[in-house]
Amino acid sequence: VYDPIPGGVVGTVEGSGTITCVVSHGSTGEKGLLTAAHLADRCTDDIVGDEFYQEDLGGTNVGNISVANAAKDWMISDIQSRDWKDYIRLENSNEVPVKGWVNNNGLDSYVGSKTVEKMGKSTGHTTGELNKISISGTDTNCTNWEGEGVETKCAVAGGDSGGPIYIISNGKAYLVAILQQGQWEKTFDSTCNGNVIYNRGQGYQ
Repeated sequence: VYDPIPGGVVGTVEGSGTITCVVSHGSTGEKGLLTAAHLADRCTDDIVGDEFYQEDLGGTNVGNISVANAAKDWMISDIQSRDWKDYIRLENSNEVPVKGWVNNNGLDSYVGSKTVEKMGKSTGHTTGELNKISISGTDTNCTNWEGEGVETKCAVAGGDSGGPIYIISNGKAYLVAILQQGQWEKTFDSTCNGNVIYNRGQGYQ
Protein backbone atom coordinates (compact mmCIF):
# COMPACT_ATOMS: atom_id res chain seq x y z
CA VAL A 1 0.00 0.00 0.00
CA TYR A 2 1.47 3.33 -1.06
CA ASP A 3 0.77 6.80 0.28
CA PRO A 4 1.37 8.87 -1.79
CA ILE A 5 0.26 6.66 -4.71
CA PRO A 6 2.58 6.47 -7.76
CA GLY A 7 2.03 4.81 -11.14
CA GLY A 8 3.27 1.30 -11.83
CA VAL A 9 1.70 -0.30 -8.73
CA VAL A 10 -1.30 -2.61 -8.23
CA GLY A 11 -4.77 -1.24 -8.97
CA THR A 12 -8.02 -3.21 -8.69
CA VAL A 13 -11.74 -2.91 -9.45
CA GLU A 14 -13.00 -6.46 -10.10
CA GLY A 15 -9.83 -7.65 -11.80
CA SER A 16 -6.35 -6.77 -10.60
CA GLY A 17 -3.94 -4.85 -12.81
CA THR A 18 -1.51 -1.94 -12.74
CA ILE A 19 -2.03 1.80 -12.31
CA THR A 20 -0.69 3.77 -15.31
CA CYS A 21 0.06 7.05 -13.54
CA VAL A 22 -1.55 10.10 -11.99
CA VAL A 23 -3.25 12.38 -14.56
CA SER A 24 -5.12 15.68 -14.59
CA HIS A 25 -8.62 15.62 -16.06
CA GLY A 26 -11.84 17.60 -16.26
CA SER A 27 -12.28 21.36 -16.47
CA THR A 28 -10.69 21.84 -13.05
CA GLY A 29 -7.65 19.66 -13.70
CA GLU A 30 -8.62 17.24 -10.96
CA LYS A 31 -6.00 14.57 -10.23
CA GLY A 32 -6.93 10.92 -10.77
CA LEU A 33 -5.44 7.46 -11.30
CA LEU A 34 -5.40 6.26 -14.93
CA THR A 35 -5.62 2.55 -15.79
CA ALA A 36 -7.36 0.07 -18.15
CA ALA A 37 -11.18 -0.04 -18.02
CA HIS A 38 -11.34 -3.81 -18.49
CA LEU A 39 -10.15 -4.23 -14.89
CA ALA A 40 -13.85 -3.69 -14.07
CA ASP A 41 -14.67 -6.87 -16.06
CA ARG A 42 -17.58 -5.18 -17.84
CA CYS A 43 -17.67 -3.89 -21.41
CA THR A 44 -19.58 -0.73 -20.58
CA ASP A 45 -19.08 2.83 -19.36
CA ASP A 46 -21.44 2.24 -16.41
CA ILE A 47 -18.47 1.32 -14.25
CA VAL A 48 -18.41 4.98 -13.19
CA GLY A 49 -18.91 5.04 -9.43
CA ASP A 50 -17.34 1.63 -8.82
CA GLU A 51 -14.82 1.49 -5.99
CA PHE A 52 -11.13 1.51 -6.89
CA TYR A 53 -8.39 -0.07 -4.78
CA GLN A 54 -4.67 0.60 -4.89
CA GLU A 55 -4.07 -3.00 -3.82
CA ASP A 56 -5.87 -6.30 -4.35
CA LEU A 57 -9.67 -6.47 -4.07
CA GLY A 58 -10.83 -6.13 -0.47
CA GLY A 59 -8.04 -3.75 0.50
CA THR A 60 -8.39 -0.06 1.26
CA ASN A 61 -10.63 1.83 -1.15
CA VAL A 62 -8.80 4.94 -2.39
CA GLY A 63 -11.57 6.38 -4.53
CA ASN A 64 -14.23 5.73 -7.15
CA ILE A 65 -14.12 5.59 -10.94
CA SER A 66 -15.05 9.08 -12.13
CA VAL A 67 -14.82 8.70 -15.91
CA ALA A 68 -14.44 5.70 -18.23
CA ASN A 69 -14.26 4.82 -21.92
CA ALA A 70 -14.84 1.10 -22.41
CA ALA A 71 -14.39 1.28 -26.21
CA LYS A 72 -10.86 2.69 -25.84
CA ASP A 73 -10.28 0.73 -22.61
CA TRP A 74 -9.29 3.43 -20.13
CA MET A 75 -10.71 4.78 -16.91
CA ILE A 76 -9.78 7.28 -14.22
CA SER A 77 -10.42 6.90 -10.50
CA ASP A 78 -10.57 9.90 -8.21
CA ILE A 79 -8.29 9.92 -5.17
CA GLN A 80 -10.18 10.36 -1.92
CA SER A 81 -8.17 8.76 0.86
CA ARG A 82 -4.54 9.05 -0.26
CA ASP A 83 -2.06 11.57 -1.56
CA TRP A 84 -0.63 11.10 -5.07
CA LYS A 85 2.81 11.27 -6.67
CA ASP A 86 3.78 12.05 -10.30
CA TYR A 87 6.15 9.10 -10.52
CA ILE A 88 6.22 5.55 -11.90
CA ARG A 89 7.52 3.14 -9.29
CA LEU A 90 9.94 0.49 -10.56
CA GLU A 91 11.55 -2.46 -8.80
CA ASN A 92 13.90 -1.97 -5.85
CA SER A 93 12.03 1.20 -4.83
CA ASN A 94 13.41 3.09 -7.85
CA GLU A 95 11.13 5.76 -9.30
CA VAL A 96 11.03 7.81 -12.51
CA PRO A 97 9.18 11.17 -12.63
CA VAL A 98 6.34 11.52 -15.15
CA LYS A 99 6.72 14.66 -17.25
CA GLY A 100 3.97 14.28 -19.87
CA TRP A 101 2.86 12.26 -22.90
CA VAL A 102 4.05 11.77 -26.48
CA ASN A 103 1.81 13.30 -29.17
CA ASN A 104 1.12 11.72 -32.57
CA ASN A 105 3.95 13.57 -34.31
CA GLY A 106 6.39 12.32 -31.71
CA LEU A 107 5.05 8.77 -31.93
CA ASP A 108 5.41 8.78 -35.71
CA SER A 109 9.07 9.76 -35.46
CA TYR A 110 9.75 7.04 -32.86
CA VAL A 111 8.29 4.04 -34.74
CA GLY A 112 11.01 1.44 -35.23
CA SER A 113 13.70 3.63 -33.71
CA LYS A 114 12.90 4.31 -30.07
CA THR A 115 13.05 1.98 -27.08
CA VAL A 116 9.91 1.97 -24.96
CA GLU A 117 9.75 0.93 -21.33
CA LYS A 118 6.92 -0.77 -19.45
CA MET A 119 6.02 -1.35 -15.82
CA GLY A 120 3.53 -4.03 -14.77
CA LYS A 121 2.74 -5.83 -11.54
CA SER A 122 3.44 -9.30 -13.04
CA THR A 123 6.50 -8.89 -15.29
CA GLY A 124 7.89 -5.73 -13.71
CA HIS A 125 10.06 -3.25 -15.60
CA THR A 126 10.90 -4.33 -19.17
CA THR A 127 11.87 -2.64 -22.43
CA GLY A 128 10.66 -3.13 -25.98
CA GLU A 129 9.88 -1.51 -29.31
CA LEU A 130 7.28 0.86 -30.73
CA ASN A 131 5.95 -0.94 -33.83
CA LYS A 132 2.87 0.87 -35.16
CA ILE A 133 0.58 3.81 -34.44
CA SER A 134 -2.86 4.99 -35.60
CA ILE A 135 -4.39 1.51 -35.29
CA SER A 136 -8.11 1.14 -35.97
CA GLY A 137 -10.46 -1.79 -35.65
CA THR A 138 -11.08 -4.04 -32.69
CA ASP A 139 -9.19 -6.81 -30.93
CA THR A 140 -12.12 -7.87 -28.73
CA ASN A 141 -15.89 -7.49 -28.73
CA CYS A 142 -15.42 -4.38 -26.62
CA THR A 143 -12.37 -2.39 -27.66
CA ASN A 144 -12.14 -0.21 -30.76
CA TRP A 145 -9.20 2.17 -30.96
CA GLU A 146 -10.71 4.32 -33.75
CA GLY A 147 -7.36 5.24 -35.27
CA GLU A 148 -5.74 5.99 -31.92
CA GLY A 149 -4.21 2.57 -31.22
CA VAL A 150 -0.52 2.13 -30.50
CA GLU A 151 1.28 -1.20 -30.93
CA THR A 152 4.39 -2.00 -28.94
CA LYS A 153 6.34 -5.20 -28.41
CA CYS A 154 7.51 -5.90 -24.87
CA ALA A 155 7.29 -8.59 -22.21
CA VAL A 156 3.79 -8.63 -20.71
CA ALA A 157 1.54 -11.02 -18.79
CA GLY A 158 -1.83 -11.10 -17.04
CA GLY A 159 -1.88 -8.50 -14.28
CA ASP A 160 0.18 -5.99 -16.29
CA SER A 161 -3.01 -4.48 -17.77
CA GLY A 162 -3.16 -0.75 -17.18
CA GLY A 163 0.58 -0.48 -16.76
CA PRO A 164 2.39 2.48 -18.31
CA ILE A 165 4.30 2.17 -21.58
CA TYR A 166 6.61 5.16 -21.89
CA ILE A 167 9.86 6.57 -23.19
CA ILE A 168 12.62 8.16 -21.12
CA SER A 169 14.05 11.55 -22.05
CA ASN A 170 16.46 13.43 -19.79
CA GLY A 171 15.62 11.11 -16.93
CA LYS A 172 11.86 11.69 -17.15
CA ALA A 173 8.99 9.47 -18.39
CA TYR A 174 6.69 10.47 -21.25
CA LEU A 175 3.61 8.26 -21.63
CA VAL A 176 3.18 6.39 -24.94
CA ALA A 177 0.31 3.99 -24.16
CA ILE A 178 -1.72 2.16 -21.54
CA LEU A 179 -1.09 -1.58 -21.65
CA GLN A 180 -4.44 -3.12 -22.59
CA GLN A 181 -4.39 -6.17 -24.86
CA GLY A 182 -1.80 -8.84 -25.54
CA GLN A 183 -1.02 -11.31 -28.31
CA TRP A 184 0.91 -14.06 -26.57
CA GLU A 185 3.84 -16.09 -27.82
CA LYS A 186 5.76 -18.38 -25.47
CA THR A 187 9.51 -18.28 -25.96
CA PHE A 188 12.47 -19.65 -24.02
CA ASP A 189 14.87 -17.19 -22.43
CA SER A 190 18.18 -18.52 -21.15
CA THR A 191 18.92 -17.38 -17.61
CA CYS A 192 21.52 -18.35 -15.03
CA ASN A 193 18.93 -20.79 -13.66
CA GLY A 194 18.34 -22.51 -17.00
CA ASN A 195 15.53 -22.12 -19.51
CA VAL A 196 12.48 -20.30 -18.21
CA ILE A 197 9.28 -19.63 -20.15
CA TYR A 198 8.23 -16.00 -20.30
CA ASN A 199 5.22 -14.48 -21.99
CA ARG A 200 6.16 -12.17 -24.83
CA GLY A 201 3.47 -10.08 -26.41
CA GLN A 202 2.35 -6.90 -28.02
CA GLY A 203 0.78 -4.25 -25.80
CA TYR A 204 -1.84 -2.02 -27.30
CA GLN A 205 -3.47 1.27 -26.45
